Amino acid sequence: ISFKGIKRRLNKIIDNNRIIIYEDFAHHPTAIQATIDTIKEMNHNIPILHCQDLSNNTSYRSIHQSKYPDALKNADEIVFKMNPRYDKLPEINRLNLYNLNLSLSPRLFYYSDKNELIKEKIFSFIDKNKKCIIILSGTGNFQFLKEELIKQYNKEWAVDEKRTLKRRHLLFYLKIYDLDSNTFIGNV
Repeated sequence: ISFKGIKRRLNKIIDNNRIIIYEDFAHHPTAIQATIDTIKEMNHNIPILHCQDLSNNTSYRSIHQSKYPDALKNADEIVFKMNPRYDKLPEINRLNLYNLNLSLSPRLFYYSDKNELIKEKIFSFIDKNKKCIIILSGTGNFQFLKEELIKQYNKEWAVDEKRTLKRRHLLFYLKIYDLDSNTFIGNV
């Protein structure tokens, strides 16, 4: 699924034989759950790593403490990219990561504000799974990671910042394809 005209709503940025990567704007637990559940329903047995950027001012606050476990229940592993302002909040007002980790168990849960550590967890997840799905979600920007993932894993897809296009669509002007049967007919 990919929605045309809407940026960062189930935007598929990579799809090859090994990994599928979606980018999504979801930042509230209800939207996060809808995104993960939709992707899980379309891809039953493929492990999902959900990466949530907690840039939104309410996303790292305690008001969502009880909602995150249900929202993340269909993700096999979870990574939170922490907001640098998290530690500045009074402890009573911020998400309790220790309790969240306990409620998500036995699924693996990581959190960091360091891009390199997040990248390491994502590449580790890809390495240990024959096929997997990565969801990059939140109001923040995973651009640092997106570009590297595209460079490393995007052998079968071409990505345009405005929309995602399958390589065969880019070749459409040079070759003739029957899109219904996905067969090559001839050169233009």
